[in-house]
Amino acid sequence: MQSVGHSTALDPGTSAAVVDGLDELVRFVVRHTAAHSTMSISALSTLGSLAECGALRITELAVREGVSQPSMTTMVNRLERLGLVDRRPDPRDARGTLIEITPAGREVRRRRRAGRAAFLGTLVDRLDPDEVEQLARVAPLLARLADRDGLPDAVAAAREAGGDDPPAGSGRRLDATPLSPTRTTTEDENS
Repeated sequence: MQSVGHSTALDPGTSAAVVDGLDELVRFVVRHTAAHSTMSISALSTLGSLAECGALRITELAVREGVSQPSMTTMVNRLERLGLVDRRPDPRDARGTLIEITPAGREVRRRRRAGRAAFLGTLVDRLDPDEVEQLARVAPLLARLADRDGLPDAVAAAREAGGDDPPAGSGRRLDATPLSPTRTTTEDENS
């Protein structure tokens, strides 16, 4: 895998190992999430954006999620039919509408996050204490990498490098199951 940006200042082998390790972890977690949820990665990400940012216009939500406005409209319509989001007038502009997460949407997000935390916890439990300490030291860096403010630069770099993988929340469904908030996972599914 080719490295870009500041990582080129590192030894090429080290840079490639970091990028490959992160890529493998992300793909593993995305596959697990897609396999153990009846909601698409995009739907879960949209609920997360609304929970984190509060009510947003569809255009703002589309930009944040890295999808087209028509794709976001379709997503919001589906989430609204499931009772996970609501529309309300924008107090700043009577012509506009804001999308906000409902209590049911927050509960779906809470359950999904709890399941993901349990899954990631089982992965961390496989590490020895020194490795857990190392992971704790890099956790803030991983959080910084996940900051959505840098997403446009990351997407541009991936496109420039010839990558065709969609970014998280890109609107491309990563699972083939129907969008539904009611499925629960069993203990076996979370491992």
